[in-house]
Amino acid sequence: SAGTLRGTGILVVDGNLTIAANSNTYFTGLIYVTGNYVQAAPSMVRGSVIAGGTASVSGSADFAELVYDRGVIDRLLQQIGRYRISKAMHRLDADAIGGVR
Repeated sequence: SAGTLRGTGILVVDGNLTIAANSNTYFTGLIYVTGNYVQAAPSMVRGSVIAGGTASVSGSADFAELVYDRGVIDRLLQQIGRYRISKAMHRLDADAIGGVR
């Protein structure tokens, strides 16, 4: 709860995520939360947030910003795409490896 969320990437939270007031969070990327998402000021999240429960963004004396940015998501997809299996999957039968059925 005392930590500041900073950086770029994909954050997956199995449960609720609360970005606390005065955390000075600045995150760029995708946040996926299976539970509720709460973001308080001052904070900025640029990219996209997906919440399985409710989502709440609030600020009183300062700004809490959640800015959808397709460009951020496109860049993440390009980076992740490098780590996918690039060849087709194929079955190894017993005959193919010298075994007997």
